[in-house]
Amino acid sequence: MKIEAVKFPYRYMEYEKDFLKNEIRALLPKALLVDKGDRLIIDAVDESDISILKRLTYVQYLIINGEKQYTLQGLMESEDGNQTNRQHTRYSTHGIHEYKGKFNPQIVHYLLNYFNVTEKQKVLDPFNGSGTTILECAHMGIPAVGIDINPMACFIANAKVKSLGIDVTKASEILLLIRNNQNQEREIVSNDSRMEYLLRWIPEDTLLKLECIRNTVTAYEDCYQKFFLMIASDLIREYSNQEPGDLRIRNRFSPFPEQPFFDAFVEHTEKLLNKIRRAQASLNSIQLSNYALNCDIKQDVPNKGELFDVAITSPPYATALPYIDTQRISLVWLNLCSPTDLSTLEASLIGSRELLLGDKSQWKNSFENNTSGLPNEIYSLLNEMNESLTENDGFRKKAVPVLLYRYFSDMKMMFENILSLIKIGGKYALIVGRNKTTLGGHEFFIDTPKLLSIIAKQVGWHLESIFVLQTYKRYGINSKNAINSESLIVLERKS
Repeated sequence: MKIEAVKFPYRYMEYEKDFLKNEIRALLPKALLVDKGDRLIIDAVDESDISILKRLTYVQYLIINGEKQYTLQGLMESEDGNQTNRQHTRYSTHGIHEYKGKFNPQIVHYLLNYFNVTEKQKVLDPFNGSGTTILECAHMGIPAVGIDINPMACFIANAKVKSLGIDVTKASEILLLIRNNQNQEREIVSNDSRMEYLLRWIPEDTLLKLECIRNTVTAYEDCYQKFFLMIASDLIREYSNQEPGDLRIRNRFSPFPEQPFFDAFVEHTEKLLNKIRRAQASLNSIQLSNYALNCDIKQDVPNKGELFDVAITSPPYATALPYIDTQRISLVWLNLCSPTDLSTLEASLIGSRELLLGDKSQWKNSFENNTSGLPNEIYSLLNEMNESLTENDGFRKKAVPVLLYRYFSDMKMMFENILSLIKIGGKYALIVGRNKTTLGGHEFFIDTPKLLSIIAKQVGWHLESIFVLQTYKRYGINSKNAINSESLIVLERKS
């Protein structure tokens, strides 16, 4: 049988063209491919292979005996049935929260196909973030667990998965009740540190609306609570006294949105309910048991004795995004962190730019003596960076070599822990980018994919490949210091 696989109308990056052919060869190794530009002709296909082809990531629909049949991805990416000339990354519940540093869900979908992951296998994401991996696995009926030290990330990820199972009609009824209750909260009583903190950063009229939402949804099941709380949380920064365009803590100088907070909440909720309705209609089975676990992968080995077939993740860069600063108001509003613990939480993240006062001398000593036993290629680079520092470099620049040493030391511990969680023959895929910094007037390029692969091999992983993802941007903020490429590292546990 001969089938036409028609691509999406958006412009494909070079790596996406390669990925399309790679996943077809992985799923149907005997198939013959002819590239016709906007489509692929797939020959030597059996009738039983059609369901497999519908899993393809970069194909919008198949033409079989003159009949058009959409792939799962084609159905998911279509907004209201109309496909535009851009790739959709906020389909289903991926868009429930604009968490900074997300990675492309299509890449996760591709990797699940490339590794030929089935519903009988299990996937791990050790840097879960906002849950891209566990949600894509849920779409395909594949069990998955995510791990993240950031409680905000875990809350978002669990909300994404649980929201796939809500009754849209019931959620609409709850939204109507919230609208009817919106004026019931008359005043805010500042009787604890949490409320004092929130009143400092959220205008009182907005906080009244937020508390109304919170108080209304507490009467309902966890999936509905998480759905509505996450939508409200996603809007907090735009309507707070914190400058929304700055990832760090800055007092607001830009004007507030013209649209009132509650109107924005209702509009966003209705859009998401429509997305969930379409996703539920498109998916054959949803793995609602997928979840994110709040723990520290550099120290903890969760679910001891439980082994995974595949790990897929996008780890933080060295001197990464300030995830806690960016979401600190939401963390406090959701009761996920007290105001006094925010700085400690920020410093605990792998790749953080922050060092607690008590840890500075310890890590400086570790750097000087290489107590983590980092490979010579990495340690030599960090020493060169340290020796380039001058009096003209500020305190943040002077901290960079030690921060990078801590980052690679933490990543070494992570690789050791993940090795113990993956079955022999299992794969570990990481999407990670390069970055750069200037010290003492010298620009240093940090080839993080290469350096991490060196550490992975040191602790026992086999390096299968490093594949450059051309011009793929992970986020659009701070692009001045970003390099517009990332790499896919594929590791294997051989023994």
